[in-house]
Amino acid sequence: MNKTTAGYIVMILGSASILWAIVHLGSRLKAPADWSGHWTVVQPSGPNPNAGIQQSGRYLVLNLPGRPPESYKLEQEYGRLVGHERTLRASIEQGSWGTQLTLVDVAAPQSTIRLWREAGYAPR
Repeated sequence: MNKTTAGYIVMILGSASILWAIVHLGSRLKAPADWSGHWTVVQPSGPNPNAGIQQSGRYLVLNLPGRPPESYKLEQEYGRLVGHERTLRASIEQGSWGTQLTLVDVAAPQSTIRLWREAGYAPR
């Protein structure tokens, strides 16, 4: 075996070991939950207007009817949404009937927003 062949073997083994390390470390990563799409605001009385959530990774924009869009950063999978104006505690409940997302203002717990979407929803 000459020096050139040995050099190529070392490069291939080095590249393979680096690729293995990337795949091994990356397998522990988990993408944030997908909350993007159209939701219905659940209200005790009156019409249930539509709301929207735009999402890019951990960053969300919440579009509620009658309010300007609010930007948030998702700190934990189903934990806290931190925005410029307020922080929300989020919880999600899924069932065969659909998905309900509950957002509670940390500073004012009586200010709760409930969003719902039907089962099988797929964003277009």
